[in-house]
Amino acid sequence: MGSEYLGDLLGQKTTPTYRWDLQRLLSTFRQRKATDPRDKVYALLGLSDLNFDVESGRFKVDYSQDVKTVFTYAARAIIKRETMSNLNVLLQGRRTTCTCEDDAQPQAADWPSWVPDWRRHMGTGCEWGVGQHFGEWHDDHAAGTHVDEEEEEVVGEGKYGPFALRARGTIIGRAVHVSRHHHFSQLIQHGHLREARDKFVSMVSTYPTGEAVDTAFALTMVGGVLPKLILEEGTTMDMYADKYLGFVDVLMMPRNSPEENELRQQQGMQYFRLGFNNDWLQAVLKAYCERRWYILDTGHVGLGNHNMQEGDVIAKLTGLGVPCVLRPCGGEEGYRFIG
Repeated sequence: MGSEYLGDLLGQKTTPTYRWDLQRLLSTFRQRKATDPRDKVYALLGLSDLNFDVESGRFKVDYSQDVKTVFTYAARAIIKRETMSNLNVLLQGRRTTCTCEDDAQPQAADWPSWVPDWRRHMGTGCEWGVGQHFGEWHDDHAAGTHVDEEEEEVVGEGKYGPFALRARGTIIGRAVHVSRHHHFSQLIQHGHLREARDKFVSMVSTYPTGEAVDTAFALTMVGGVLPKLILEEGTTMDMYADKYLGFVDVLMMPRNSPEENELRQQQGMQYFRLGFNNDWLQAVLKAYCERRWYILDTGHVGLGNHNMQEGDVIAKLTGLGVPCVLRPCGGEEGYRFIG
């Protein structure tokens, strides 16, 4: 990189002075092929900030280790090595399409839930079965610094085994209700959104952070952030919570004839003046795509990973920029990382 700007570098023996962080490299080159999947990590070490520690540190090139072990140690090394040590490498853990033709088998059942599989593509939306990250939340909230004082766990000698991650954090609550709908189009059909609102109101009388219960649910459906046009039109939170279900009803009105289409347009004018338009619809589709709304035993409502179930917990891990879904491991100690 850089030869397109400094042509004289071509063919010269040069020593790079800049190192990229390994997490960024693994993300950038994730879709590249490798005959040996371990080289998805090893081939990038010489460019990375980990290169200085490869020989002297705990993480080093070792082809006697299997792919799971190599990827697990790489994830640990990233968590330990970052200038602001954090767990955000877990956000690369979306396991979908395998990119290695010779490794197209389903992922092993014992694959660590928190370890990204860099053999597989990462995307968002219905095609991938994963919703987009809430960027506004991530940018505005400090993740804090991950701390793991049990250094022996890095080499697999810890109390919880070689593929467990020891992390600190706070459990926000346990899911006592999880929607059966994982996409907004499912939710609005046949009045299901209104049913969902009524379900929440019947289970939660007062909201933990002081908002009206109706307002909390209405904001959750749009990912917690009102579209810019609604705010510019002067629509208050209470007005929004009172009107959004009516706007959904208008969206579902038939338009099979010019008369039906005209009636739909007329009914929609009162909502257009409040800022409800296609931008609002797209914001909701983006927020709710491949997610399920849930209620916690603390009374909170939220949007979670589409694989979550009742009994899962929502937690804020120190070092992870967004809340996450964790599943208790039956009678065992610890949790599985769901997303």
